[in-house]
Amino acid sequence: AECVSGCVCPEGLFDDGKGGCVEEKDCPCIHNNQWYSPGQKITVDCNTCTCQKGVWNCTEDVCYGTCMIYGSGHYITFDGKFYDFDGSCEYAATQDFCGDKNSSSSFSIITENVPCGTTGVTCSKAIKMFLGVKLKLENKDYKEIQRDIGDDVYYWNRTVGLYLIIEASNGVMLIWDKKTTVFIKLTPDYKVRTC
Repeated sequence: AECVSGCVCPEGLFDDGKGGCVEEKDCPCIHNNQWYSPGQKITVDCNTCTCQKGVWNCTEDVCYGTCMIYGSGHYITFDGKFYDFDGSCEYAATQDFCGDKNSSSSFSIITENVPCGTTGVTCSKAIKMFLGVKLKLENKDYKEIQRDIGDDVYYWNRTVGLYLIIEASNGVMLIWDKKTTVFIKLTPDYKVRTC
């Protein structure tokens, strides 16, 4: 028989990652270079994963998509890409009417960027949210401004810590720090319907 150098576990046992040998039911799992014991749980996006026999067993819920606008023209898109954009104007942050004649729009979110500070960079001064009604968020508050054509979408608002949250019945949520940071969260239904 040929010898192989190194340490191995006896048949039926498995390396536990810490120099010991364990039965399969006691195998740990690894996530982000960290070891977890059997039965331990972690959260990945909106899903819960449980360590079982060295393998993660995760729920398969479809999570909200999130984009973020912050500071002086920084954007993180729904697909996780980072952009810096320094324009001084009104821009569509996201909407669900993307030019398809057969579809109708249930929301649109516009950011109004203006120069801020002395360096010439731009910041989001105001956010406009169209849900059949027009909401304008600026000066640490929001107000309902006018009715648009189309059906009103029910919405409610609440303050949590520093943030104003506007949540609409159509699956759109806006989280605003009352300054220059905005999170836009959309239910999975919008996955291929936004631009």
